[in-house]
Amino acid sequence: EAAGVALLDPKPLVVPILVSPETHGYLSGHRIKGVPVVPVVLALEWFVRVARLAQPELRLAKLSHLKV
Repeated sequence: EAAGVALLDPKPLVVPILVSPETHGYLSGHRIKGVPVVPVVLALEWFVRVARLAQPELRLAKLSHLKV
């Protein structure tokens, strides 16, 4: 049970994502000390999309206390 919601399928869901400047061109312009990095908002979007695959009837209502 997560946050008061019974999970339909408690098995782990693994979704590999290949991320590089070649697959995601905008990363070439998003660097920290010369190293391409994934913007936090993009990673969060991926998490939400994967969560919807696992539990399509649920919706993200709020995200709080995010630290990077």
